[in-house]
Amino acid sequence: KFTPAAITIHKGDTVKWVNNEKRQYHSVWFQDLEPETDYFFPDESYTKTFNDVGVFNYICGPHPKMKGIVTVVE
Repeated sequence: KFTPAAITIHKGDTVKWVNNEKRQYHSVWFQDLEPETDYFFPDESYTKTFNDVGVFNYICGPHPKMKGIVTVVE
């Protein structure tokens, strides 16, 4: 699961996801916004800057039961 599964940030902030698992790969996929990201493996990370206000749902492409939400405020 994504930890935390939901966060609130300010417009212009950058979020960094880090894969802390020992064996599994993941992605961060905002299905409504963009193609799936490249997979990131243990000890790798993915970052995204949010320049628009709104609520952005995402999943892990290989593990679609993993879900998260980024809420962006002014």
